[in-house]
Amino acid sequence: MRLKDFFWSVFMIFPMMFLLVVSSALAQTAQTATRTVQAMPLADLKVLSFRLVGDIRLSTEIRGRNRVTLCNQQVLLEIKNDSRVNITRSFRIYFFYEIPGLPSYFFQAASEGRRGRFLNVNSLNAGETRRFYVMLSLPESYLGTSGQMYAFLDLADEEFMAPYGRIQESNENNNQSPKLDFRLPPRQAQVQGQNLQIQPPRTVNITEGFLDLLGSTINGRVHLNNDNGHSDDDHFTNTNPFRANDCSINLNVAGENYSGSFNLPEIYFEKSGCHYHYYVRDLDCVLRGGAGELGREVLNIQSGKFMIKLPFETGGRVELRGWEYTLGTYYDLSAPDIDIVRLDFYIYLTPVIREGKLSYSDIQVVPDLDIRFTGALDTVFMNDALFRIRSAMRDHIQAAIRPMFLDPRIKQAFEDGAMDALRSLFGVSRLVSLRAEEDQIVIECR
Repeated sequence: MRLKDFFWSVFMIFPMMFLLVVSSALAQTAQTATRTVQAMPLADLKVLSFRLVGDIRLSTEIRGRNRVTLCNQQVLLEIKNDSRVNITRSFRIYFFYEIPGLPSYFFQAASEGRRGRFLNVNSLNAGETRRFYVMLSLPESYLGTSGQMYAFLDLADEEFMAPYGRIQESNENNNQSPKLDFRLPPRQAQVQGQNLQIQPPRTVNITEGFLDLLGSTINGRVHLNNDNGHSDDDHFTNTNPFRANDCSINLNVAGENYSGSFNLPEIYFEKSGCHYHYYVRDLDCVLRGGAGELGREVLNIQSGKFMIKLPFETGGRVELRGWEYTLGTYYDLSAPDIDIVRLDFYIYLTPVIREGKLSYSDIQVVPDLDIRFTGALDTVFMNDALFRIRSAMRDHIQAAIRPMFLDPRIKQAFEDGAMDALRSLFGVSRLVSLRAEEDQIVIECR
């Protein structure tokens, strides 16, 4: 009986010890997992700066059958993902106002042609900083009031949403900007049946939002070629390698289209008694106007002028083919070909005001050309050839592009597109004067 009791005790104790060991292991695993979850890095949205841009302006727009007056204030908000974690979910930015005696509420916000209760940000990479020019609007019923405004990132604005919003952060206490004071202009006064409205001064700066809106309306294509298509295996020929009138331009500005063909003469120069001829082989530039930063890639401001960049696609086969001409025959091997590493043309438009609209006058075309000769060459030949090729391409391309931008239809379309952007962003209807500075254009308007 004693032996039987002994085996029975062992049989009962062993499962209990096994359960204790397993429970201890599971608890340790859970604690490790908890520590792992707690150690996972989180993103951190932060407001870097929030400031007013310019003065409050009044604008009028038609909504249905009603004419609505809005009080508009542009602001600049700068935010940062101050972490090493990419934010891949979208989040919202709200802009609130606080006016004594009234409940706190949010502005109508407009940025890059879109207006709504909030700005939607699709993503923000680790360490990335982003700036937003935003037009905040209140209805005219608020005229004569004053208060404070602020921005808030990632607000929990939906039912059953987590208290931290859409993005869980390591620091939830830096999502609100400092509060800024604002004062709206007084209401209209009635005197002998006429409306006397005291308007604040209207001074606006051409901003990134304007460049995005107007730049997104500019698209087109430029094609350069004056080579008759000789094969790369043709090393001498009695046929002139030149092809005339094989260049084309197609430009669309704010819905107005301009198209035409032009001639790019052969590039010719003489050196040490030899006659060198160069021909351009199928270079293309595509202007892909679109919303957002892409519009800014097409249109920008430099040295107080509007600048449109024409980037030509290079790479692949030789872009400038050289021939040496002697006694009626063109020889390929004795003239080095040229690879174009970079070919960009910058079109500078001098801003002016024409009949109350933003327009341009003088047009300047500047090439940015980086070429590389194939084969062994002396420095004197290379420098001389580069100078001649740059001069020839600048003169001929400028001669083709200037008529395009001087065309009354294109100029009118540019003016209409510019005014549409100014009305959308600033409520501007007529310009009085402008001042061009290094990297901005300042407009005075009524």
